Amino acid sequence: MAGLRKLKGSYYARVSVNGKEKTIPLKTNQLRQASIRRSAVEKYESEIKAGNEIEFPWLNDGQLGIKQLLLSEASEQYIESRKSDQLREHTIQVYALALGHLKDAIGDKPVENIENKDIDSFKSHCMGRHTKITIDINLRAIKTFMIWLKDNDYIEKTPKIRMLNGKSDVPIYISNKQFSLILQTVDDNPKVFDPFMKDVFRLYRDTGMRLSEVFYGTIDGNFLHISSEISKTHYSRDVYLNDEQLLQVLHLQRITHFPGEKSTLIADLSIKTHEIKFYSKQFKKASQLAGINDRKFHSLRHTFAVRKYLEYGDIYKVAKLLGHKSVTTTEIYAKFNQRKLEQDFPDLVQDTQTGNQHLETDE
Repeated sequence: MAGLRKLKGSYYARVSVNGKEKTIPLKTNQLRQASIRRSAVEKYESEIKAGNEIEFPWLNDGQLGIKQLLLSEASEQYIESRKSDQLREHTIQVYALALGHLKDAIGDKPVENIENKDIDSFKSHCMGRHTKITIDINLRAIKTFMIWLKDNDYIEKTPKIRMLNGKSDVPIYISNKQFSLILQTVDDNPKVFDPFMKDVFRLYRDTGMRLSEVFYGTIDGNFLHISSEISKTHYSRDVYLNDEQLLQVLHLQRITHFPGEKSTLIADLSIKTHEIKFYSKQFKKASQLAGINDRKFHSLRHTFAVRKYLEYGDIYKVAKLLGHKSVTTTEIYAKFNQRKLEQDFPDLVQDTQTGNQHLETDE
């Protein structure tokens, strides 16, 4: 039930929205009239709590109705919502820039009026100004925004949003042959790469961790605990490390400092320290020198995923290992041709065959 408050000689209706008080001017200093208008506010209290702006007759030349939510207003609400989810600042900036570009392209129109043709206008607006990769990044951000609008009942349906390349986040993995070439490149260029880089690349391929998780996670026995606060999906998980991997993680944490911070090992000049992005740059350099130009550091995580799916054949188990909240996110790894995966990862096929032979012998 809406409350009533008098401020500076005029009455206001009070509605609690997500624990905060929202006041609606009643434009009167008469208690009886204020009570009547408060009753009108109460009829729309659920709409107000849902985030809709109501235009009451005393505020809108006698017209009563729900105010249409403009793109600029919805964008502000969305960004605040994403901040409360504790997303990283860089991710927040990506969302803000994408929605800013959308507003530039289609104008500050009501979100419920955004249609497929507006997405096409956005693409046309961006062509020649941004690369296709940047446009696709913006389109993914806009798609997430539109889903948020629908989930919060601001719109009835989302427009169709297709990437320029016609695909959506297709995972690019690294075959055994390609991985061997990358490791060999590290060996062949000792002046460019520390041999430890091979251990780094193996660690990430065999654990599926994101680059930053090694440094933000905490060691608990033979597990690296990745809390919900630092996880991209806000889903905590524990990554098992064998003894060799445990030593590698401890060494990485010791020789790595965060952006903007100074190394804590300055006293020991024999030890080189790096920022986190150093390792992704080293991987990119090694891949390019090996003649593999379309692989990124995150491809190591994709490789882990497809290898585990080939090994287990269980997408739910892979989703849990990756820390995905929904198996829907993981299902993209199940779309590869199994024969192709067996060709690219023969070691896993051999392990499976060996295991079957042992079972037959035991029987």
